[in-house]
Amino acid sequence: NMLGLHNITNSIFAIAVVKQLLGGLGYNLTNPAVTSVILLKFCFSKAMTAYHLPFYHTVEKTADYSFSDLLFGMHSGAIGETCSFLLIIGGSYLIIRKIISPIVPLTFIGSVAFLSILFSQHILYDLFGGALILGAFFMANDYTTSPTTKSGKVIFGLGCGIFSFIIHIIFKGYDGVLFAILIMNILLAVYNRLGIGKYKEQG
Repeated sequence: NMLGLHNITNSIFAIAVVKQLLGGLGYNLTNPAVTSVILLKFCFSKAMTAYHLPFYHTVEKTADYSFSDLLFGMHSGAIGETCSFLLIIGGSYLIIRKIISPIVPLTFIGSVAFLSILFSQHILYDLFGGALILGAFFMANDYTTSPTTKSGKVIFGLGCGIFSFIIHIIFKGYDGVLFAILIMNILLAVYNRLGIGKYKEQG
């Protein structure tokens, strides 16, 4: 079963390699979920991007999707990332409970929206058609691999948004959210290891 192979590969790589070998629990350099999904997309690219269209869509075009389609997950995409409405509710709950800060999601999504207004004709698709909402609320806020200072969060969120949009444009619609988070994880790790700043201090 190919799905089972994907899940086993994903779990082993995320836990054994990214989380344990690359720093240990609580000290890993990159987000295990993000890094392992990227690995799977390289190893099983066809299977990982062969999304089924909703039953009433016969052609994969951005113009086919209305705002409600994008908001409520009535479009093709990876499991867990298509229903932006529920992801926003879940993310808002985490913010209200003070489990995560709103700074990274707001700067991440806001920077993508700003760049989309300047350079793209598909702002709704850029915001709700991929992994942006999932990444901004749930992956970019990983405790171990994201900054803890307010200024660090702003820079981190802006960097994620800028890299995400650049990758999206350069690779003709390819979702750059996960790659952007991975890039910022690595840059943050280098920044901290060099002792240039204090992104990881509480403040």
